[in-house]
Amino acid sequence: MIDALDLKILAALQSEGRLTNQALAEQVSLSASACHARVRRLEKEGYIAGYRAMLKPELLGRPLTVYALIALERHGRQGQKAFEAHLKSLPEVTECFELSGQFDYLVRFMAASIEDYQALTENLIDNAELGVGQVMSHVVMRTVQPFGGIPLEGLLAAAGSSPTTE
Repeated sequence: MIDALDLKILAALQSEGRLTNQALAEQVSLSASACHARVRRLEKEGYIAGYRAMLKPELLGRPLTVYALIALERHGRQGQKAFEAHLKSLPEVTECFELSGQFDYLVRFMAASIEDYQALTENLIDNAELGVGQVMSHVVMRTVQPFGGIPLEGLLAAAGSSPTTE
């Protein structure tokens, strides 16, 4: 179970993952040792899944982002496993979600060019073993609101009524 101080730690780390333990402790009003213990517990319990740098894809040769809705022709578990394994093998696939509804998957591709993306989708459709029936592509024109983390504000307010001290 997490409390208000845990949520403050999570919010601070989500905003700035490179905070030193001392700076984090000061920000959440804890001693460095108590803060370190809480962070380690949050990591161990899975609230903190890892730490990453936010990279600029356009500077790294992947300026094109496309979200694709993909429908499979067949819906057996074996077909899904084969399709998912194939997607995981493609470096251009940066996220994939299984969906309910008309389409089976939402996939985010990051490609060097529209031609490279077209070749990727043609290979998906042409590979009969994958059973791809339809691909509906949505090219990102510009990012209006980048992913800024999981919203914790409401949780902070709800948990704020009974903060735990060191």
